[in-house]
Amino acid sequence: MKTRNLLILAFLCGMAILIAGTVKLFQVATDKQTVTTLSYGETAEMGDVTVRVTDVTATPEATLAHVEIRGVDGDDVGQRWRMIADGTAQAPIALPAGQGASCADTQVGVDLTCTVAFAPVEGPFVIAYSRGGTQTNWAARDS
Repeated sequence: MKTRNLLILAFLCGMAILIAGTVKLFQVATDKQTVTTLSYGETAEMGDVTVRVTDVTATPEATLAHVEIRGVDGDDVGQRWRMIADGTAQAPIALPAGQGASCADTQVGVDLTCTVAFAPVEGPFVIAYSRGGTQTNWAARDS
């Protein structure tokens, strides 16, 4: 092949990549993440996992979310929880001793009742669980 033909081919490949990138950017920009807000005790179906926040209690050392989960084998459910307060999403902290059962791996067809601990907060907050591009929130009583 001649140099001129190679340059034209390279230009056409570059244009194809540029067009594909523009299309993908438009797709990502118009994607909408679904966020649902529930009350305590309400159940959310998120793919193959069923999740429910039964109650939230505040102690001096932590804010404790009491949850029930039924899901797939080996899913680390403790890492998917967040507490949204003061405009930031906070990851769970270690569960204080004697404050409930720690969230462990889920098993198919088995209900897991556990407690997720977060740093103590003052004011309104939301407990959130994310899975597969979907987030479900449970509103605190003060919200």
